[in-house]
Amino acid sequence: MPKPRKLTAEIVRALLSYSPDTGELKWEERSEEWFPGTVSRTPAHACRQWNATHAGKTPGTVDTWGHTQIKLFGRLYGAHRLIWLYMTGEWPKDQIDHIDCNPSNNKWANLRPATNHENGRNQRAPRNNSSGVKGVSWSKEKRKWVAYITVDRRRIHLGQFDNINDAEAAYAKASKQYHGDFGRVSRKE
Repeated sequence: MPKPRKLTAEIVRALLSYSPDTGELKWEERSEEWFPGTVSRTPAHACRQWNATHAGKTPGTVDTWGHTQIKLFGRLYGAHRLIWLYMTGEWPKDQIDHIDCNPSNNKWANLRPATNHENGRNQRAPRNNSSGVKGVSWSKEKRKWVAYITVDRRRIHLGQFDNINDAEAAYAKASKQYHGDFGRVSRKE
Protein backbone atom coordinates (compact mmCIF):
# COMPACT_ATOMS: atom_id res chain seq x y z
CA MET A 1 0.00 0.00 0.00
CA PRO A 2 1.44 3.42 -0.84
CA LYS A 3 2.17 5.89 1.94
CA PRO A 4 -1.19 7.39 3.02
CA ARG A 5 -1.72 11.15 2.99
CA LYS A 6 -3.37 10.99 6.39
CA LEU A 7 -3.08 8.31 9.05
CA THR A 8 -6.61 7.12 9.87
CA ALA A 9 -8.08 4.86 12.52
CA GLU A 10 -8.68 2.20 9.86
CA ILE A 11 -5.01 2.18 8.88
CA VAL A 12 -3.87 2.06 12.52
CA ARG A 13 -6.29 -0.82 13.23
CA ALA A 14 -4.93 -2.69 10.19
CA LEU A 15 -1.32 -2.26 11.38
CA LEU A 16 -1.71 -2.69 15.13
CA SER A 17 -3.80 -4.60 17.65
CA TYR A 18 -4.56 -3.05 21.04
CA SER A 19 -5.76 -4.50 24.34
CA PRO A 20 -7.61 -1.83 26.36
CA ASP A 21 -7.27 -3.91 29.54
CA THR A 22 -3.49 -4.31 29.40
CA GLY A 23 -2.58 -1.27 27.30
CA GLU A 24 -0.44 -3.43 25.00
CA LEU A 25 0.00 -2.75 21.32
CA LYS A 26 1.20 -5.46 18.92
CA TRP A 27 2.07 -5.41 15.24
CA GLU A 28 -0.59 -7.11 13.13
CA GLU A 29 0.34 -9.49 10.34
CA ARG A 30 0.45 -7.62 7.03
CA SER A 31 -0.63 -8.60 3.56
CA GLU A 32 1.40 -8.09 0.38
CA GLU A 33 -0.45 -4.87 -0.48
CA TRP A 34 1.58 -3.07 2.22
CA PHE A 35 4.88 -3.82 0.48
CA PRO A 36 6.09 -2.27 -2.76
CA GLY A 37 8.19 -4.48 -4.95
CA THR A 38 11.85 -3.72 -5.63
CA VAL A 39 14.33 -5.08 -8.12
CA SER A 40 15.73 -7.53 -5.58
CA ARG A 41 12.55 -8.32 -3.57
CA THR A 42 9.01 -9.17 -4.56
CA PRO A 43 6.10 -7.91 -2.43
CA ALA A 44 5.49 -11.53 -1.35
CA HIS A 45 9.09 -11.90 -0.15
CA ALA A 46 9.06 -8.55 1.68
CA CYS A 47 5.72 -9.46 3.28
CA ARG A 48 6.93 -12.86 4.52
CA GLN A 49 10.13 -11.33 5.86
CA TRP A 50 8.33 -8.50 7.69
CA ASN A 51 5.71 -10.83 9.23
CA ALA A 52 8.36 -13.30 10.39
CA THR A 53 10.31 -10.52 12.08
CA HIS A 54 7.60 -8.20 13.45
CA ALA A 55 4.05 -9.64 13.51
CA GLY A 56 2.82 -10.21 17.07
CA LYS A 57 5.66 -8.21 18.63
CA THR A 58 5.49 -4.98 20.60
CA PRO A 59 6.24 -1.93 18.43
CA GLY A 60 8.19 1.19 19.21
CA THR A 61 10.91 2.59 21.39
CA VAL A 62 10.75 4.48 24.66
CA ASP A 63 11.72 8.17 24.61
CA THR A 64 13.46 10.22 27.31
CA TRP A 65 10.18 10.91 29.13
CA GLY A 66 9.05 7.29 29.14
CA HIS A 67 6.51 7.49 26.30
CA THR A 68 6.48 4.78 23.66
CA GLN A 69 7.09 6.17 20.16
CA ILE A 70 6.01 4.16 17.10
CA LYS A 71 7.23 4.85 13.58
CA LEU A 72 4.60 4.58 10.86
CA PHE A 73 5.32 5.59 7.26
CA GLY A 74 8.52 7.36 8.30
CA ARG A 75 6.98 9.45 11.09
CA LEU A 76 7.07 8.97 14.88
CA TYR A 77 3.79 8.93 16.80
CA GLY A 78 3.17 8.65 20.54
CA ALA A 79 1.60 5.26 21.29
CA HIS A 80 -0.97 6.92 23.56
CA ARG A 81 -2.05 9.18 20.67
CA LEU A 82 -2.31 6.22 18.28
CA ILE A 83 -4.38 4.39 20.90
CA TRP A 84 -6.74 7.36 21.14
CA LEU A 85 -7.17 7.29 17.36
CA TYR A 86 -7.58 3.49 17.41
CA MET A 87 -10.30 3.60 20.08
CA THR A 88 -12.24 6.77 19.18
CA GLY A 89 -11.66 7.04 15.45
CA GLU A 90 -10.40 10.62 15.89
CA TRP A 91 -7.05 12.23 16.55
CA PRO A 92 -6.86 13.89 19.97
CA LYS A 93 -7.58 17.61 19.73
CA ASP A 94 -4.83 18.47 22.21
CA GLN A 95 -2.92 16.18 24.58
CA ILE A 96 -3.56 12.76 26.09
CA ASP A 97 -2.98 12.61 29.83
CA HIS A 98 -1.89 9.47 31.69
CA ILE A 99 -4.03 9.69 34.84
CA ASP A 100 -1.47 7.83 37.01
CA CYS A 101 1.47 9.87 35.58
CA ASN A 102 3.05 6.67 34.24
CA PRO A 103 3.72 7.28 30.52
CA SER A 104 4.18 3.55 29.87
CA ASN A 105 0.73 2.68 31.26
CA ASN A 106 -1.43 2.87 28.13
CA LYS A 107 -4.48 1.06 29.52
CA TRP A 108 -7.61 2.69 28.11
CA ALA A 109 -8.93 3.53 31.61
CA ASN A 110 -5.69 5.45 32.29
CA LEU A 111 -5.92 7.77 29.25
CA ARG A 112 -7.96 10.96 28.95
CA PRO A 113 -7.95 14.04 26.75
CA ALA A 114 -6.39 17.13 28.32
CA THR A 115 -5.30 20.64 27.53
CA ASN A 116 -1.69 21.62 28.13
CA HIS A 117 -2.70 23.26 31.44
CA GLU A 118 -4.70 20.23 32.59
CA ASN A 119 -1.86 17.89 31.72
CA GLY A 120 0.54 20.10 33.69
CA ARG A 121 -1.68 19.98 36.76
CA ASN A 122 -1.51 16.20 36.84
CA GLN A 123 2.18 15.99 37.70
CA ARG A 124 4.02 14.48 40.60
CA ALA A 125 6.02 16.61 43.01
CA PRO A 126 9.24 17.74 41.31
CA ARG A 127 12.40 15.73 42.02
CA ASN A 128 13.98 18.69 43.79
CA ASN A 129 11.03 18.95 46.21
CA SER A 130 12.65 18.15 49.55
CA SER A 131 9.38 17.97 51.51
CA GLY A 132 8.06 15.11 49.40
CA VAL A 133 4.66 16.83 49.26
CA LYS A 134 3.50 18.64 46.15
CA GLY A 135 2.93 22.34 46.79
CA VAL A 136 4.63 22.32 50.21
CA SER A 137 8.07 23.55 51.23
CA TRP A 138 9.91 24.33 54.46
CA SER A 139 10.69 27.98 55.25
CA LYS A 140 13.91 28.22 57.26
CA GLU A 141 13.27 31.87 58.20
CA LYS A 142 9.74 31.29 59.48
CA ARG A 143 10.41 27.74 60.65
CA LYS A 144 7.09 26.67 59.19
CA TRP A 145 5.72 24.62 56.31
CA VAL A 146 4.50 26.85 53.48
CA ALA A 147 1.76 25.71 51.07
CA TYR A 148 1.25 27.20 47.61
CA ILE A 149 -0.43 26.34 44.33
CA THR A 150 0.13 27.58 40.80
CA VAL A 151 -2.96 28.60 38.83
CA ASP A 152 -2.68 30.07 35.33
CA ARG A 153 1.05 30.68 35.88
CA ARG A 154 0.31 32.59 39.11
CA ARG A 155 1.60 31.30 42.41
CA ILE A 156 -1.04 31.52 45.17
CA HIS A 157 0.12 31.44 48.80
CA LEU A 158 -2.10 29.09 50.85
CA GLY A 159 -0.63 29.65 54.29
CA GLN A 160 2.06 28.72 56.80
CA PHE A 161 1.69 25.67 59.00
CA ASP A 162 3.43 24.08 61.97
CA ASN A 163 2.53 20.61 60.70
CA ILE A 164 3.31 19.24 57.22
CA ASN A 165 0.00 17.35 57.17
CA ASP A 166 -1.93 20.62 57.59
CA ALA A 167 0.06 22.18 54.73
CA GLU A 168 -0.66 19.13 52.58
CA ALA A 169 -4.38 19.36 53.40
CA ALA A 170 -4.40 23.05 52.37
CA TYR A 171 -2.80 22.15 49.04
CA ALA A 172 -5.25 19.26 48.52
CA LYS A 173 -8.24 21.56 49.11
CA ALA A 174 -6.89 24.21 46.73
CA SER A 175 -6.00 21.58 44.11
CA LYS A 176 -9.56 20.27 44.17
CA GLN A 177 -10.89 23.82 43.84
CA TYR A 178 -8.55 25.03 41.08
CA HIS A 179 -7.52 21.84 39.26
CA GLY A 180 -10.58 19.59 39.65
CA ASP A 181 -10.11 16.04 38.35
CA PHE A 182 -6.61 16.87 37.09
CA GLY A 183 -5.27 17.84 40.49
CA ARG A 184 -2.60 15.57 41.95
CA VAL A 185 -2.20 15.83 45.69
CA SER A 186 -0.40 12.66 46.71
CA ARG A 187 3.07 12.67 48.22
CA LYS A 188 6.09 12.20 45.94
CA GLU A 189 5.81 8.82 44.23
